[in-house]
Amino acid sequence: MGCVVHPVAPDSKLLSVAWVATPGAVGDKEMELLKPLGPNISELDLRDTKITDAAMAVIGTFPRVTKLNVSNTAVTDAGIASLKGLANLDWLAVHSTSVSDASVETLKSLRKLKNVFLWKTRVSPGSASTLQKALPGSTVSME
Repeated sequence: MGCVVHPVAPDSKLLSVAWVATPGAVGDKEMELLKPLGPNISELDLRDTKITDAAMAVIGTFPRVTKLNVSNTAVTDAGIASLKGLANLDWLAVHSTSVSDASVETLKSLRKLKNVFLWKTRVSPGSASTLQKALPGSTVSME
């Protein structure tokens, strides 16, 4: 199991975190280990990991997250609800999860959200359209 942590730009205190080796071995416990770095994490790539809504509750306490990929994980609407305080989130990939129309209200409240990837979820085309209208200038992708 391996995690790559690096600054998002030279001389920046903001960090990008990605699991690059055996992401299938990464779960909620590993997210707990990132708590000390949480205030500085800006980008977090957790695709293909075994995280659940418990990890999303931890991520929801990382105030500077701007980019989050939790595609192909066990994240549900309860996990998305944990993100409501991430005012800087502008890029979110949740494709291939159990996220549904119930998450649209939370996503609508994230006013800086510009890119949302929702294919292979339980979000209906109508709800995706509602989200798109609520976030002017954003791209909500269903395919």
